[in-house]
Amino acid sequence: MDEKDRNNFNLTIKFVKGEEAEVVAGELAGCYGLITEVKESTAVMKCKNREMLGKFIEEPIDHLCKRFKESQRVKVISGSEKGKTGIILKVQGSYAEIWTDN
Repeated sequence: MDEKDRNNFNLTIKFVKGEEAEVVAGELAGCYGLITEVKESTAVMKCKNREMLGKFIEEPIDHLCKRFKESQRVKVISGSEKGKTGIILKVQGSYAEIWTDN
């Protein structure tokens, strides 16, 4: 994925209160937790990892990536499988294997 595609992809990602996310860029990269508030270009997250447990941080949305778990229901939002829904079977790094409904 080149920089243009990455920028377009970031514009399509929407975060909502209650979702899990991980910081993937900047000083706090690796920190993960629950989104508690979404603003125009930032999100507030309550950290769940050991080093920052319970602390609230505010990060630019383009520094965040959603975190998925096995058995979670999802909808594909881009790529050749866009629009398909299903259940996550396996998560490995930034990839998820999905059993689709359709």
